[in-house]
Amino acid sequence: ALDDKKTKRDEAEKALKEKEDKLKEAGDFKKNKADEHDKAEAAMHEARKALEKNQLLLDTAIDALKMASAEAKAAADQVKVLEAEHGDEKKGLEMLLKVRSAIESFYGKLDELTVSM
Repeated sequence: ALDDKKTKRDEAEKALKEKEDKLKEAGDFKKNKADEHDKAEAAMHEARKALEKNQLLLDTAIDALKMASAEAKAAADQVKVLEAEHGDEKKGLEMLLKVRSAIESFYGKLDELTVSM
């Protein structure tokens, strides 16, 4: 009877040891998962910071593009105005050249008339 009790006690101690080992494994597993979760949280936080920084850079680039587009449009409008002004000057110059040519032609004919008299 004493041997039976000793055997049962040994079996109970063995079962208790196995359960303690499983409990320790479960605790280690839980700690590892918590560590992995903390690492994932930290990585996600860093990714969010990088995303915010990139979004800020993108917003800045978009603003710069809008400003450059507005400046390019203003410059194109100014070119049109200058071309129109220059076009008027060119037409005026052409008219003056025609007048000069007509005057030269008139004096040429006058010279011919004077020579022929």
